[in-house]
Amino acid sequence: FNGPSNQRKSRRFGESLYWMRARLEMGGYVESPRVDAVILNATYASRKAAPAAARSSARAVRSAAQMSPRWGLPSQSNKSWRPMKRYPTIKARPRSGAKAMSNPLRLALPSSGALYQSALDLMNACGLAVLRSNPRRYTAEIRALPGVVVTFQRGSDITQKIEEGSADIGIVGEDRFLESRRDDGDTRVVLELGFGRSQLVMAVPDSWIDVSSVADLADLSVGFRGRGADLRVATKYPRLTEHHLLSHGVNYFSLVQSSGTLEVAPAMGFADVVADITESGTTLRENHLKQVHDGTIIRSQACLVSRRFDDDPESPDRSQLASARALAEMIEAHLAAKNYYSITANMHGENADEVGKYILSHSDISGLRGPSISAVHAHDSAGWFAVTVIVEQERLLPAVEQLREIGGTSVTVSKPDYVFHSKCQAHERLV
Repeated sequence: FNGPSNQRKSRRFGESLYWMRARLEMGGYVESPRVDAVILNATYASRKAAPAAARSSARAVRSAAQMSPRWGLPSQSNKSWRPMKRYPTIKARPRSGAKAMSNPLRLALPSSGALYQSALDLMNACGLAVLRSNPRRYTAEIRALPGVVVTFQRGSDITQKIEEGSADIGIVGEDRFLESRRDDGDTRVVLELGFGRSQLVMAVPDSWIDVSSVADLADLSVGFRGRGADLRVATKYPRLTEHHLLSHGVNYFSLVQSSGTLEVAPAMGFADVVADITESGTTLRENHLKQVHDGTIIRSQACLVSRRFDDDPESPDRSQLASARALAEMIEAHLAAKNYYSITANMHGENADEVGKYILSHSDISGLRGPSISAVHAHDSAGWFAVTVIVEQERLLPAVEQLREIGGTSVTVSKPDYVFHSKCQAHERLV
């Protein structure tokens, strides 16, 4: 701290800190950085200089606290203090084209794993593309929803982040959500998203030919206890596993928590039974394990989970609730559209009412509420109408066939991107 070199570096750090604070205080006023600059000098000296310099830095901090705001950092020409020009008070401005968000909705997405790409694909399909400038950047934006800030978190941490208030809404596996949520918390499942399907199951070694159900595990645990031992169960989901075992009469067991590969636990000897996530069971079978009857703890899929929002018009949650509803409604409408097809056919008739009554008399082609009918301006003759109906996926082929039978021609089928019902059911789960 005594040499000119350290003084110059300290001065640069102080000036840099001031302008950095000015840029980050979006809309706030920044005062003199004198105290921050001196503290930064002390940190720099304690890390880069000798212990004696660190002690000098501490003395400088104490001295600076007693100085007038007009006095600045040490002079380069001597070791005394001299007046410096005070930095002006400024009001920082946001970057050009950027909108300052006072209370954005914080959306947490998985940063890796099986749900990462599927979550991004779903958002893109819903018209809510997530713009992530760099794979190593853990924040992103959704231009279609400017009031939303996206952060990428570990899947196992998303529920906890929502519970503690670091995030407002997120996409996570239902298994992780049920394992991590607090019993007295208000976090809830808003939508089931239909991808990332798996199940948490109990599995035992193939060599246990007499064990085929959880009831057999209950008897086995009693035998283990008689020999002074417990049935060891390796799992990444201790809460769900314990509840399942106790509810099925398995009272004597010990849980072995592991973050690694569980399928090798019985072969390595640190567990007797495993409770693990599987999609098809292939990995279990390849490692000489078999599922047991009544051993399915939970069937899981990706879910949109959220904290509870206050719907009071005067609540600070008002803007966040509006963004959360827009996000949930777009996803809900897109998922609902997967079950429907739009069928259009040209039909001949005297007028639109006659064609409409004829269509409604056939239940397979009446649609959700009825057909949409519009006149077709044909070159050959009048009396042609375009009939459009929305039918469920399983009724697609019967509806097409029935339209043909009653004179429908030029039948076309399309897939709607969204189906909005009369009420957003997801909104009711947000409040």
